[in-house]
Amino acid sequence: MLVTKLRIPATVLALSCLIAGFTACSKSIPVQELSDAQMQLDLAAQEKADQYAPEKYNAGREALLGAHQNLESDDYEGAKTRAIEARDLALEARETAAPKDVAEKKTAAEQGLADADEAYAEKLAPRDFAAAQELLKAGNELQQTAEQKSGDETLPMRRSALSDYHQAARKFQDSIDASERARNLALSQKDDMLDSLDGVRRDLERAEMYGAGESHQQELADARALLADAETEINSGRLKDGSETMAEAEKAAANLLAMVESDYAEKKLVEAREAVSKAESHYKTVNTDNNRKQEETAAILGTLGSQVNAAGEALSSADNYYKGEKYQDSINESEEAIRLSKIIFEQSNLIAQAQNRDLNDIGRGGEENAADNTEVPQGWQTYTVKRETPADCLWRIARDPQHYGSGYLWRRIYQANQDRIRNPNLIFPGQVLRIPPKEGDISNPPADSEESPAEESSMEDSMREEAEDELNQQVEELEQEAENSADEMMEQPQEN
Repeated sequence: MLVTKLRIPATVLALSCLIAGFTACSKSIPVQELSDAQMQLDLAAQEKADQYAPEKYNAGREALLGAHQNLESDDYEGAKTRAIEARDLALEARETAAPKDVAEKKTAAEQGLADADEAYAEKLAPRDFAAAQELLKAGNELQQTAEQKSGDETLPMRRSALSDYHQAARKFQDSIDASERARNLALSQKDDMLDSLDGVRRDLERAEMYGAGESHQQELADARALLADAETEINSGRLKDGSETMAEAEKAAANLLAMVESDYAEKKLVEAREAVSKAESHYKTVNTDNNRKQEETAAILGTLGSQVNAAGEALSSADNYYKGEKYQDSINESEEAIRLSKIIFEQSNLIAQAQNRDLNDIGRGGEENAADNTEVPQGWQTYTVKRETPADCLWRIARDPQHYGSGYLWRRIYQANQDRIRNPNLIFPGQVLRIPPKEGDISNPPADSEESPAEESSMEDSMREEAEDELNQQVEELEQEAENSADEMMEQPQEN
């Protein structure tokens, strides 16, 4: 028969013994036997004896209940006998349950440590991970010691073996807890590892920019696959595998970059030499005694001179870095030389335009452009750029009521003057512009200067494209300014 779960509290046990002592002082109450039986049953419960040895465990509990019933009947000898029986049954239940409970906890501890290792806790949470390892090791040693003692039938040795099993179970449980802490701490750093993948991604983007997509397609595809695998593993919590795959991706990206970097560095160095040479030539063309007599132009020429020197220094550094096989540094310096050269070219060309000349026509073996012919057909106007603050620009010219009354029509002025405006973002005082009608076709504006040659260098084309980009940025700023002005006008009180 199954006995309902019963545990006699120690205070109740002591009280009953005390009462019995007053009523029968000459009789011996089995306090030690009752206490020992209760302790062994408690330990058996912790070791899951109700699951692994239910018959012995339940019989022991029933015997202890009988001992207390004997005590109430003043049958102290019977109580002692039943208490010893309960203790022995509890010990037998523990001897069956304890090894199984320890084995179960050991398996859980090993799995917990494996899970923590998968999350790369060895590196990301080293203290808790090391503690989990040490606790698992200690549990194994205690388990082995307990197994060696289990063959001895003497009561002290049986108790010692069970004590070792009990301590082993505690070590395994502590290892489980430490592994869980280590794993959670490691997983909390998952986002940091994902951020680290951005460095690999940037290297692959650079390699592709340097031409890897054409010259090393397979290597690029393999590196990208490794990057994707690393991201998947990290997102799924397998941080150790993800870290190892990420290391492979980093190595693949670095190798790929090394394959294409030298060729790209050489290509950029050639472009930089061409750009600096062209910039120096254009600067020399406008750096004349006549131009230096004009205060504003002289200041611009001074700045351009510094930029010419800086471009030359960048080119020299790019060359030295290339010879030293420091290709990324060489690329950076080449790009800086090209950037400065574009500025020099454009500013020099603007100075030349201010004198009704265009550098694109200089040095071609023909005559320089003649002075602007400002004659325009019926319906067209001319406008001379003013020196004022804020500076004149195509937006403000178009917004003038004498022209269109709307800054949004600035493109009509630009289209009508493309032969004299290289950069619509930059016009200068004294420049004469044609203003076409507000409506109508301006695809064929009146020709008042010699057309540019059909073929221009690739360097000049890239400079024009950059000028377009600069214009778009300023247009956005000017459009915002116009909107703000309109808002202010609407907020002003109206007169009656």
